[in-house]
Amino acid sequence: MKEDRIVFIFGPTAVGKSNILFHFPKNRAEIINVDSIQVYKEFNIASSKPSKNLMKHIKHHLVDFLDPQKEYTIGIFYEQALKIVKEIRQKK
Repeated sequence: MKEDRIVFIFGPTAVGKSNILFHFPKNRAEIINVDSIQVYKEFNIASSKPSKNLMKHIKHHLVDFLDPQKEYTIGIFYEQALKIVKEIRQKK
């Protein structure tokens, strides 16, 4: 059985990486955020979070979910991201 590919899109903040995803069919792609600032609630301007329109078009994970007072480590991120990847693959 052929596995779906995982595509990584990297680049500087606010260059339009997320806008590439408007070219993907709805429900065919999901984003797992790896930006250490975008995980926090209320950090909207400094982090250049994806637009609400884009987030309606493509499902996003690990964006705007964490209270700024909470600790978030690479270990926590790794466990959460791995779980999300497994869940996405099970849906396919």
